[in-house]
Amino acid sequence: MREAVEGGGEAKPGSLTGLDWRLHAVMADRGIKFAKDLQDALARDGCPVSASSISRLVYQEPKQLDIKLLSSLCRVLGCTPDELLVPRRGKELA
Repeated sequence: MREAVEGGGEAKPGSLTGLDWRLHAVMADRGIKFAKDLQDALARDGCPVSASSISRLVYQEPKQLDIKLLSSLCRVLGCTPDELLVPRRGKELA
C-alpha cells in the first residue's frame, strides 16, 4: 500500500512526503529537558518567544517557521537546520 501525501494523491516509494520536526529530540540530545530552558536561551540570543509559543514549538510540528527563529534555534542548540527538519520519505515497496 502506498502512503498518502499531504494535499492528496499517493507517494511514490522513496519520494519526499514531508518533513519531521525533531526539536524535542535535538533538545534531549543536548541535555535541555525543559521548554523554559530553551525559551531563556532563545531570549539571550535575541529571539524572545512567548511561553505558549515555545510549548507549541517543542511539542507540536509547526505549520510555519520564521527563519530568524530557526537560525536562533540552530545557534542555541549548536545544530544545523537539517537536524531539526528531517525529510520524510514514502515507504519502499517490498
